[in-house]
Amino acid sequence: MKKIFTLVALMLVQHSYALELKGIDGVEILAINGKKIDSSMFSDDTKPNLEPGKNQIVVRYAKEFYVGQELRSRPSIFTIDIQQDTQISVDNFRTENKAQRAVNNGLDWHITSKDNKYTVTDSHVLIDNGFFPYNDIEEVVWRYNQKNNISTEAIASTEKAEISNTATNKNSINSRNSGSDQYTIQEFYKKLSNEDKKAFRMWLIEQEMK
Repeated sequence: MKKIFTLVALMLVQHSYALELKGIDGVEILAINGKKIDSSMFSDDTKPNLEPGKNQIVVRYAKEFYVGQELRSRPSIFTIDIQQDTQISVDNFRTENKAQRAVNNGLDWHITSKDNKYTVTDSHVLIDNGFFPYNDIEEVVWRYNQKNNISTEAIASTEKAEISNTATNKNSINSRNSGSDQYTIQEFYKKLSNEDKKAFRMWLIEQEMK
């Protein structure tokens, strides 16, 4: 039965693979691929999940240097290729004057993952006027994309990340499938005995509870 669980785990890895994106050091993530991230629910401890590949990100810098006085930048938009859990940060500004100077000159956004680290220096600042600017960030992003002929659907549907052992996993699965090209979880489940099906269901419940 242990071999069955190992095989299913490999199959589930290929069917479900979401990444975490997190803003730190005063970075707020406002939207991903044109969809608003609810700032009332978003913090350093709650990170949105997204699929591997190219994603259009909208961020801003917001930090309170004095009680009741928060320095905020205008939102910046850029596209990054995310293949691992990723953090977005800026330089650690110790004073409000340094932070304000950086905001005025254009912030650099540091992209950090386990195997990669680089800085986005060519982001675009989003402009919105009105009594409550940027209140409808999805509309602001939509206008920006329309003006620049950018399709968020095309961005989001770019090539998915490759798992390093995908080829090994496929060979392991196919060898148990008598040479067929595709082997789904449903097909695998149907081939189990009633006892193994019951054990498999219990195992799935345990995974959900972890």
